[in-house]
Amino acid sequence: MREALIKEIALQVVQQGLLSNWLFYAVILAVSLVSGVIGAYLSKYSGKRGEQAAIKADFKEILKQLQVTTKISKEVRSAVSHTDLVALEWKTIRRIKLEELVNSAMSVKDWSKNICCQNMAILLKTMREYSQIFRQTNLLRSVYYIF
Repeated sequence: MREALIKEIALQVVQQGLLSNWLFYAVILAVSLVSGVIGAYLSKYSGKRGEQAAIKADFKEILKQLQVTTKISKEVRSAVSHTDLVALEWKTIRRIKLEELVNSAMSVKDWSKNICCQNMAILLKTMREYSQIFRQTNLLRSVYYIF
Protein backbone atom coordinates (compact mmCIF):
# COMPACT_ATOMS: atom_id res chain seq x y z
CA MET A 1 0.00 0.00 0.00
CA ARG A 2 1.02 3.46 -0.52
CA GLU A 3 1.86 5.62 2.41
CA ALA A 4 -0.87 8.11 1.61
CA LEU A 5 -3.56 5.40 1.69
CA ILE A 6 -2.30 4.12 5.03
CA LYS A 7 -2.39 7.63 6.45
CA GLU A 8 -5.93 8.12 5.15
CA ILE A 9 -7.13 4.86 6.79
CA ALA A 10 -5.43 5.77 10.07
CA LEU A 11 -7.02 9.22 9.98
CA GLN A 12 -10.48 7.70 9.37
CA VAL A 13 -9.99 5.27 12.28
CA VAL A 14 -8.93 8.07 14.60
CA GLN A 15 -11.87 10.27 13.59
CA GLN A 16 -14.27 7.28 13.68
CA GLY A 17 -15.28 7.96 10.12
CA LEU A 18 -15.54 4.31 9.26
CA LEU A 19 -18.18 3.70 11.95
CA SER A 20 -20.46 6.41 10.65
CA ASN A 21 -20.97 4.55 7.38
CA TRP A 22 -23.48 2.02 8.86
CA LEU A 23 -25.22 1.31 5.55
CA PHE A 24 -22.02 -0.20 4.20
CA TYR A 25 -21.77 -2.53 7.21
CA ALA A 26 -25.44 -3.52 6.93
CA VAL A 27 -24.94 -4.48 3.28
CA ILE A 28 -21.81 -6.49 4.15
CA LEU A 29 -23.71 -8.28 6.95
CA ALA A 30 -26.68 -9.06 4.68
CA VAL A 31 -24.44 -10.37 1.92
CA SER A 32 -22.55 -12.50 4.44
CA LEU A 33 -25.76 -13.98 5.88
CA VAL A 34 -27.27 -14.71 2.47
CA SER A 35 -24.05 -16.25 1.17
CA GLY A 36 -23.79 -18.39 4.34
CA VAL A 37 -27.36 -19.68 3.95
CA ILE A 38 -26.89 -20.37 0.25
CA GLY A 39 -23.56 -22.09 0.94
CA ALA A 40 -25.08 -24.33 3.61
CA TYR A 41 -28.02 -25.21 1.36
CA LEU A 42 -25.79 -26.00 -1.61
CA SER A 43 -23.48 -28.06 0.58
CA LYS A 44 -26.36 -30.19 1.91
CA TYR A 45 -27.93 -30.44 -1.54
CA SER A 46 -24.72 -31.55 -3.22
CA GLY A 47 -24.03 -34.05 -0.41
CA LYS A 48 -27.49 -35.57 -0.78
CA ARG A 49 -27.18 -35.72 -4.56
CA GLY A 50 -23.78 -37.36 -4.22
CA GLU A 51 -25.21 -39.95 -1.84
CA GLN A 52 -28.07 -40.72 -4.22
CA ALA A 53 -25.68 -41.00 -7.13
CA ALA A 54 -23.50 -43.43 -5.16
CA ILE A 55 -26.54 -45.55 -4.25
CA LYS A 56 -27.70 -45.55 -7.86
CA ALA A 57 -24.24 -46.59 -9.03
CA ASP A 58 -24.04 -49.45 -6.50
CA PHE A 59 -27.72 -50.46 -6.59
CA LYS A 60 -27.13 -53.98 -7.93
CA GLU A 61 -24.49 -54.71 -5.31
CA ILE A 62 -26.70 -53.33 -2.52
CA LEU A 63 -29.61 -55.44 -3.77
CA LYS A 64 -27.39 -58.54 -3.82
CA GLN A 65 -26.22 -57.86 -0.25
CA LEU A 66 -29.82 -57.40 0.87
CA GLN A 67 -30.80 -60.72 -0.69
CA VAL A 68 -27.89 -62.48 1.02
CA THR A 69 -28.82 -60.89 4.36
CA THR A 70 -32.46 -61.93 3.93
CA LYS A 71 -31.45 -65.49 3.06
CA ILE A 72 -29.19 -65.76 6.11
CA SER A 73 -31.87 -64.38 8.43
CA LYS A 74 -34.40 -66.90 7.08
CA GLU A 75 -31.90 -69.73 7.62
CA VAL A 76 -31.28 -68.61 11.19
CA ARG A 77 -35.02 -68.34 11.84
CA SER A 78 -35.52 -71.83 10.39
CA ALA A 79 -32.71 -73.30 12.51
CA VAL A 80 -34.09 -71.71 15.66
CA SER A 81 -37.60 -72.95 14.84
CA HIS A 82 -36.25 -76.45 14.22
CA THR A 83 -34.38 -76.43 17.53
CA ASP A 84 -37.51 -75.28 19.34
CA LEU A 85 -39.57 -77.96 17.61
CA VAL A 86 -37.08 -80.69 18.55
CA ALA A 87 -37.08 -79.51 22.18
CA LEU A 88 -40.89 -79.45 22.23
CA GLU A 89 -41.09 -82.95 20.75
CA TRP A 90 -38.59 -84.25 23.30
CA LYS A 91 -40.59 -82.73 26.16
CA THR A 92 -43.79 -84.25 24.77
CA ILE A 93 -42.20 -87.70 24.52
CA ARG A 94 -40.85 -87.42 28.07
CA ARG A 95 -44.30 -86.40 29.34
CA ILE A 96 -45.99 -89.34 27.61
CA LYS A 97 -43.39 -91.79 28.87
CA LEU A 98 -43.62 -90.37 32.38
CA GLU A 99 -47.37 -90.93 32.29
CA GLU A 100 -46.74 -94.54 31.21
CA LEU A 101 -44.20 -94.94 34.01
CA VAL A 102 -46.64 -93.58 36.59
CA ASN A 103 -49.38 -95.87 35.26
CA SER A 104 -47.00 -98.84 35.51
CA ALA A 105 -46.09 -97.87 39.06
CA MET A 106 -49.76 -97.64 39.95
CA SER A 107 -50.32 -101.08 38.42
CA VAL A 108 -47.49 -102.44 40.58
CA LYS A 109 -49.13 -100.87 43.62
CA ASP A 110 -52.44 -102.52 42.75
CA TRP A 111 -50.66 -105.82 42.16
CA SER A 112 -48.94 -105.63 45.53
CA LYS A 113 -52.31 -105.05 47.23
CA ASN A 114 -53.75 -108.08 45.45
CA ILE A 115 -50.76 -110.22 46.44
CA CYS A 116 -51.23 -109.51 50.11
CA CYS A 117 -54.83 -110.65 49.99
CA GLN A 118 -54.54 -113.91 48.04
CA ASN A 119 -52.85 -117.27 48.36
CA MET A 120 -49.65 -118.62 46.82
CA ALA A 121 -51.13 -120.17 43.64
CA ILE A 122 -52.67 -116.93 42.64
CA LEU A 123 -49.40 -115.24 43.51
CA LEU A 124 -47.46 -117.27 40.94
CA LYS A 125 -50.09 -116.66 38.29
CA THR A 126 -50.18 -112.93 38.88
CA MET A 127 -46.38 -112.72 38.96
CA ARG A 128 -46.29 -114.05 35.41
CA GLU A 129 -48.97 -111.55 34.37
CA TYR A 130 -47.29 -108.60 36.02
CA SER A 131 -43.72 -109.47 35.01
CA GLN A 132 -44.34 -107.65 31.75
CA ILE A 133 -45.39 -104.55 33.72
CA PHE A 134 -42.16 -104.75 35.74
CA ARG A 135 -40.06 -105.03 32.57
CA GLN A 136 -41.91 -102.12 30.96
CA THR A 137 -41.49 -99.97 34.07
CA ASN A 138 -37.76 -100.71 34.27
CA LEU A 139 -37.32 -100.06 30.56
CA LEU A 140 -39.10 -96.68 30.68
CA ARG A 141 -37.18 -95.68 33.78
CA SER A 142 -33.80 -96.61 32.33
CA VAL A 143 -34.36 -95.08 28.87
CA TYR A 144 -36.00 -91.80 29.72
CA TYR A 145 -35.08 -91.09 33.33
CA ILE A 146 -31.83 -91.57 35.16
CA PHE A 147 -32.68 -92.61 38.70
